[in-house]
Amino acid sequence: MHFFCLTADDQPLIPPLPNSKKYINFTLTPEEWQVITLCRDVLKVTATRNAILGKEDTATSHWVIPAMHEVKEEWENFLEDPTYEIIAPAIQAGLNNMYKWYRKVTEDTPVYFICHVLDPRRRLAFLEAAWEPALLEKGLKLMRNVFLLYKSKIQVESPSPTSKKAVQPLTSYSSADSYMDQFIAKKQKQKAGELSSQSSLPVSQYQELEKYLEGVYLYIIYIHGF
Repeated sequence: MHFFCLTADDQPLIPPLPNSKKYINFTLTPEEWQVITLCRDVLKVTATRNAILGKEDTATSHWVIPAMHEVKEEWENFLEDPTYEIIAPAIQAGLNNMYKWYRKVTEDTPVYFICHVLDPRRRLAFLEAAWEPALLEKGLKLMRNVFLLYKSKIQVESPSPTSKKAVQPLTSYSSADSYMDQFIAKKQKQKAGELSSQSSLPVSQYQELEKYLEGVYLYIIYIHGF
């Protein structure tokens, strides 16, 4: 673009601008290019995550919450970096919008929460590391309501011990998975020795769900040695 603005006025095949304006007047200064570079760094974060969530051959609903959490975390880091001070108001505006959509995804609908928790590789591990206990309990309450709704409609026989299979590593391991595993490991080190928060709701009617949620995260331990 810079080269085009410098040379376009001398090219007879390029239509002139109206009102005697010149293309050269639209060239950017080094300072303006620096601002564009900083904006590119910030926008690249969302572009990368959108590419992950936009896959057509892989289910991605379980990645929505960690992807938004990672964008939020990286933008907050940009906001604290003096290098990006000149575009700090724009970053803050983006964060304000991100907070709104993050709350909508995490609090207003159980879909993404349920899809995330039903990934047997982590279940609650990432959410326990990333969320406050109250928000996690709110998500679990919504999930329990959905669980009871479907439980009342479907009756299945318990599988025999010989029919149970261990969780197998999935081939669709993305950067979102890598981010979650690293985030979980970091939080586990910070919270070593602390007990996980326990639900105050009755256990009996949620026995099947609680058994799943309290399962050992074999995939993480096996693959990453955490």
